[in-house]
Amino acid sequence: MLNTLAILAAEAENTIELPMSRWAFGGIALALFLVLFLILWSFRGTAQKIAESGSTHHDHGEHGHDGTHH
Repeated sequence: MLNTLAILAAEAENTIELPMSRWAFGGIALALFLVLFLILWSFRGTAQKIAESGSTHHDHGEHGHDGTHH
């Protein structure tokens, strides 16, 4: 019985051919990560720029807020 099931399972095994080689999938993934890294890299120093420009604004207490959050 087990032998018959093993033979049927082996015959029923369907292999799916990939449209590209496995190296192509790796290359695409690497290129995607590189693009995402370059986007991330373009924002370097943004926090410092925001902090520097934020020091010229008025204090929040002058707008009638008591400093508590709602």
